[in-house]
Amino acid sequence: MLRVGGGQSRLTPRRLDVLLDALPGDSLYKTAVRNSLSDDDLADLASEPPTGHGRWSHTDLLLADIIDRLGVVAWALHAYETPPEPYHRPGIVRRRRGRSNPAIKAQIEAIAREHAELHGYAIDDPPT
Repeated sequence: MLRVGGGQSRLTPRRLDVLLDALPGDSLYKTAVRNSLSDDDLADLASEPPTGHGRWSHTDLLLADIIDRLGVVAWALHAYETPPEPYHRPGIVRRRRGRSNPAIKAQIEAIAREHAELHGYAIDDPPT
């Protein structure tokens, strides 16, 4: 029960609001709140830019890793001139690392040459 000043538990309405707001998006509470909103209210909320960022699930992190790996493959196949930046993860500040391992670079170039031969184009052709 909420009491003035929080009572013995010190659980004030503001503290309860902070605790509920910090729950993950797939929690029962947040799901119930979303289910209680009308379609128009949900559309209004979706059109607003997100404020802050919350914790990413394991699936979110795996999807970001897949995006990064696809970017490297596209770069290896000459879709990009330079390696793409890693997909931004909230709360993580990354410094760009040089991808200069000669063995890996040679292997990627060999794969790209083989792909070009199989599909009848030259590696130096601009992407279409």
